[in-house]
Amino acid sequence: MRLPDVCGPVCGRDFGERPGRWCQAQGASGKADIIFARQRVGGEMRILLFAALWPEVRGLVRMMGMRARQSQLPYRQYQDERGEVLLTLTGPGPVAVAAAVGAVLAVHGPASLVLVGSAAGKMTGQYVGPYRVNRLIDADGRRSFYPDLIYPYAFPLPEAALYSRSRIWTPEEIRTVCGQKEGLSGESPAERGPNRGAGVSLFDMEGAAFFQAANSYLGPQQIHILKMVSDRGQAEGERMTAQLLETRMRSGLSQIETYLRALMKEAREEEETADRMAAVLPGQEELVRRAGDLCCSASMKEQLKQLLTYAGLAGKDWRGRLKQMEVKEKLPAADRRQGKLLLRELADWVMRDE
Repeated sequence: MRLPDVCGPVCGRDFGERPGRWCQAQGASGKADIIFARQRVGGEMRILLFAALWPEVRGLVRMMGMRARQSQLPYRQYQDERGEVLLTLTGPGPVAVAAAVGAVLAVHGPASLVLVGSAAGKMTGQYVGPYRVNRLIDADGRRSFYPDLIYPYAFPLPEAALYSRSRIWTPEEIRTVCGQKEGLSGESPAERGPNRGAGVSLFDMEGAAFFQAANSYLGPQQIHILKMVSDRGQAEGERMTAQLLETRMRSGLSQIETYLRALMKEAREEEETADRMAAVLPGQEELVRRAGDLCCSASMKEQLKQLLTYAGLAGKDWRGRLKQMEVKEKLPAADRRQGKLLLRELADWVMRDE
């Protein structure tokens, strides 16, 4: 299956509500991918979303209420009303995806990334939703990668391995790789319990390039890859229409949105926790000022930092304690000798059970 060969979503031509014409790509394994990155930069976008082909992301754009947004990057972009989600259309293929990931991450530097797209594979029983990739096999470079499946713990998905290379996969090649694996035997992933989806193999063109580009900026625990099965591979001369791809992606969009909402919720909770911790821990400027009050040497400054950090984590009001020292005119210390005595007094207070 070959996709229509006229550029649309990336350059902006023919990019209305119609599926339009796609940038040149080749089907089942050259599927457009959506990439999400969780981010917090001054309250701006929390999720960066990338899509290679408009039909794969059209339903999600509508579902999440996104609108067109101006960008300094050479990509068409959409943003949700709350300014938390940014969609970037990159064009299909490993080079296009890797270039877009690098460009956007260099500008925004998010905390985590999620790739979503279609892939070739065999339907497994009744399940038609997205899979979360737990292993990436770069068929060209003969390397494997393993995203850490930590988040979101509130919304687990069936898991699958993803084979990726720079050319499309034919049905014969897929059968050769898969053999008679249990995961492709027709058993429903929902029947497998906690590891449902184990043994399922999917095939695409973008996965390995996406992971390697993202891994240049992020750790494997920050990289998420979700894939929908759209076909079983494409023989020479076959073509998938925009309407058909959009229809096959539609069945998993609600799960993809829920997954993203879960990611955002957990990100907010982590940020709230980080904000609370920042409020009770010493900042760099505050630490420098207090070290100066105590006439600290370099080693004394490190000791002070550890004491204040421990006190904050233990729920002790170390700022109030230092304020009392100031009221009693113990601070600032006259010299380092007095500073050592006050530091020892502070340590005794921090370690005392109250």
